[in-house]
Amino acid sequence: MLNLIVKDFRLLFSAQGNLRKKLLSVLTTVLMMAAVVGIETYIFTTILDKIRVYNNASLPFLTLFLGIISVFMILLTTLRANKLFFNLKDIEQLLRRPVSGAQIVISKLVFLFFTHYVMSLLLTYPILIAYGNLTGRSIWFYYIGVFYPALAFLFEGGVALILVYPFKLVSDFLKKHMVLQFALSLVLMVGACMLYNYVLGIFMELVVNNNVNAIFTVSSLQRLTELRRWMVPINFLADVFFASRTSMIIVYLCIAGGIFLLGAALVIFAFNYFRSITLHAKPGKAKDLLHFTTPTVALIKKEILLLFKDSNNIFSFTGMLIVQPFLVYIIISSMNDVFSSGAFSYAMLALPELIPLLNVLIVMLFTLIINQGANEYIQTEKGNVRLMKILPVSPIKQLLIKLAVPYCLSAISLTVTVVLLLATGELGPVSGICAWLLTLLLLAVFELISLKEEMHVGNNRPRSTFLSTCYSYLLPIGFFGGSIVGCIFGLDIRLAYLIGTAVFLVCSLPHAIRVRFKLEQLFLDLEMVN
Repeated sequence: MLNLIVKDFRLLFSAQGNLRKKLLSVLTTVLMMAAVVGIETYIFTTILDKIRVYNNASLPFLTLFLGIISVFMILLTTLRANKLFFNLKDIEQLLRRPVSGAQIVISKLVFLFFTHYVMSLLLTYPILIAYGNLTGRSIWFYYIGVFYPALAFLFEGGVALILVYPFKLVSDFLKKHMVLQFALSLVLMVGACMLYNYVLGIFMELVVNNNVNAIFTVSSLQRLTELRRWMVPINFLADVFFASRTSMIIVYLCIAGGIFLLGAALVIFAFNYFRSITLHAKPGKAKDLLHFTTPTVALIKKEILLLFKDSNNIFSFTGMLIVQPFLVYIIISSMNDVFSSGAFSYAMLALPELIPLLNVLIVMLFTLIINQGANEYIQTEKGNVRLMKILPVSPIKQLLIKLAVPYCLSAISLTVTVVLLLATGELGPVSGICAWLLTLLLLAVFELISLKEEMHVGNNRPRSTFLSTCYSYLLPIGFFGGSIVGCIFGLDIRLAYLIGTAVFLVCSLPHAIRVRFKLEQLFLDLEMVN
């Protein structure tokens, strides 16, 4: 049993690469988790402190907050259960081990509970501490709070187990239909952007404008109280831990326990069915995909398929390119509202160049961060590097096509973004044109450096992204900081843009020269990546 749990841990959390890369991955995850918990606690504490003056408003808001966390945990647990129960390589390994199906299922359920408990505790216990601090609870309140994630697992884990096999079927179907997969991903991302815009508007009213009365009216609080009645069974669990209504634990256990038993039964049936299919699976017939076209067109099509067919690229690059204009507009519009109202408006009188320079920085950073989702030019080929070397196409042409496809897609998204900002008046004509030009130059530098880093990827030597990371973050931030200092001392913002353009050009020349004269040799020396 313990060996099976250890195997599942490696299945979910094993990181590829050397020790330094693994430590960096762990550190990044810890920092991101700390940031999420900090922001979550700050928002919860800020809103709760403002609405607790209303009678009986604290518990409905707390239940709503816990309900949002519960939805997130259900989605996260569904993804983890899908990887635990329906991983093809894992099933093939288990078929060769002398373990029963019951042992496998129990070990996976135990591990799923453990991961759920840790994540749920990180998200809910800070909320419990903040609520107890504001309402003056005793030490016993904080002690019993550690049992909240364990009881929540009955409901959240049960729903996840019910959803996991339908999720797998839909996921497998979408992998075979690229257009539907991209369309659904795009709908989800647009919905996420709209939700972000709505939440950001509420946050601006509460925290920035301190306008709590505009949101929490008598009618809205009544709707919140009514909504709480329908949030079954989270409302019963909130009553047990936050309202001291211990009798509700029986109601919760009956509902959540029934959901968990149903989910466990369904996932056991689905797991055994999937394992039997894997055991008796036969290789399918190869399809005739022979089409005649020019090498250049074929290479361009291949790069586009690599970007659009992989679901990871859809959420990290191609889908983000489509929502980038809307997302950047939301952020810049909100930032402009913050700096043009209240005490910030007086500071802007002394330094009016801050807002346009900050907007240009946001455009540059967003474009570069999104482009990072498509800069693994060699690693995406996997075992096809050998084929690339024997193609009757020059290495320079192959690699330039690899650079050109994501660069052109990023440039199109950038152009739409800048046009939208110009049309809505969020950016002035000079700042808009310079933001477009500077970002294109910076994007070219970043892609050239990324290509040089990819040329040193090997079987036992992971890619070093130190230089490309420095250029993608430090160069635009350095331009922003230097321009601010220059404007403080009387430098015209148009001259700051001109200097920034010259600096970006100078930074790109060494890498362009290296690519021009050494790219072919680097390509021939490239190790096979399997």
